[in-house]
Amino acid sequence: MENMSTLSDPPFAHSIYACKWEKQKSASYCCDNSDPVHKKHRFVVVQQTLEGCGRFRYQGREFVVPAGSALVALIPEKSTYFFREDDSPEWVFRWIDFEGESSMQLWGALRNRFGPVLPLRTESGAGHALGRLIENVADRRFSGVQALAEAVHSVFLGCWFELEGGEAGPLNAAARLRELIREKYHQGVNIKQLCAEAGQSREHLSRHFKKIYGIEPGAYLHQLRLNAVERFLLRSNLSICDIARRTGYAGPTQLTRNFVAAKGKSPRAFRNREF
Repeated sequence: MENMSTLSDPPFAHSIYACKWEKQKSASYCCDNSDPVHKKHRFVVVQQTLEGCGRFRYQGREFVVPAGSALVALIPEKSTYFFREDDSPEWVFRWIDFEGESSMQLWGALRNRFGPVLPLRTESGAGHALGRLIENVADRRFSGVQALAEAVHSVFLGCWFELEGGEAGPLNAAARLRELIREKYHQGVNIKQLCAEAGQSREHLSRHFKKIYGIEPGAYLHQLRLNAVERFLLRSNLSICDIARRTGYAGPTQLTRNFVAAKGKSPRAFRNREF
């Protein structure tokens, strides 16, 4: 296994583990989810195939798990996922585990609705969001529990609506835009650029974003930048110029203007706690 790490404590995923990339090519690879070793913990495994093919045996049936799909196992349970050499030369996949009863209930409902092997192409909205979540958890990129919890919930909703059909487009595009804003707010990007990256026009996607999240994407971007500025002001000795570079502002003048408009005081006064 490679690139594995852990974060903890969102309310519906007590602990989260992720692996960005794993390869198996031996028929000896077999995970028995009814193994007594699992009885101490209850957790969900979402394992997405990148290349090759695996198998998932569940409720007396055997499912193929090819590239562009993901298996969902609720452990402990009577199920097994494994590799068969006659399916493909190797099985390349990424996975994420969610511990906790809330996660068991959420992903259990999704599996009951759509089956144990989900069509989640890596290039689809939900598939891409799942991949980004796995990467960010494995690389420990989340700034805190709230950001992690929001990302987990967003991915779950994205998977549900993409599989359901109807509302998948708007929700997944909005979730993708939200993810891009959180990922790139410090890079000086604007909403028009991010909407283009999400694959829709600014006007169209902004409307759906506000409908789903209750805030304009531009305001959400502004909010994230200001929150980051506050953290730097209170927890570091960086200059205003350095903070501007790290939070996506063109320079200290733009940062100060926006901060004063939002907070009613200068960054220096805020840092000195002149409230």
